[in-house]
Amino acid sequence: MSIVGIEMAERTVLPEEELQGPHVKALTDAAGALVMVDNDLLSYRREKVRSTTESNILTVLAQENGSSARDTVHSLVVGTDLTAHHAGPP
Repeated sequence: MSIVGIEMAERTVLPEEELQGPHVKALTDAAGALVMVDNDLLSYRREKVRSTTESNILTVLAQENGSSARDTVHSLVVGTDLTAHHAGPP
């Protein structure tokens, strides 16, 4: 999604070989993970009220690790910070 937006704004097109390259793939995967985690963190309260948290990353990781929601939120925030830092410019 970001690549399409940049291409539209700059009126450029990333060549297919670069688009499929490992660096672009890693960055788009990292961006997707960041969006998913942020979405799940922001929607957790609403999902909890509706009893629909079974696919929320917070619930999944808390159950998998046997940790509290608070500890899991902390781990997710640290993880997203590290991901964003390492995916950014050198």
